[in-house]
Amino acid sequence: MNSKKMGNKRWLAYANTDKCNHIKALKTLGYISWSNDSRKFEVGDVVFLYIRQYRRVIYKTRVERINILREDTDFWKEQFQQEVKNQLTSRLRLEKIYKGEELNEEKLSNYGYDGKSIQRPSSKNERLLSYIEQVFDRV
Repeated sequence: MNSKKMGNKRWLAYANTDKCNHIKALKTLGYISWSNDSRKFEVGDVVFLYIRQYRRVIYKTRVERINILREDTDFWKEQFQQEVKNQLTSRLRLEKIYKGEELNEEKLSNYGYDGKSIQRPSSKNERLLSYIEQVFDRV
């Protein structure tokens, strides 16, 4: 399903595995909570997750709910749990997992990925997001 045709945005977000075990949360819960910040996720938006540990995009998620209290606190490292416990978040429901090499850092750089532009979720690089979506469409 092409999210762009539905009017929803596509985002690329950077999952910092030094703070939270997003992988385990997605496997266990089927979703993760993503902090609300200056970006405005809307229900139905697609969020591709770049996993720092593996230096590649692995997950396609869809925003299922917004402005809800964090539901994945147990998957955060202990020193961060109190800090994130009562945050307002968006729930990102897992849709697909990609295990190949086409979404690694080297391939993504051919489409404008620079590693710095996604410290906060970004929807600006349409060329990069289209490439990522095409790869997931074949999964």
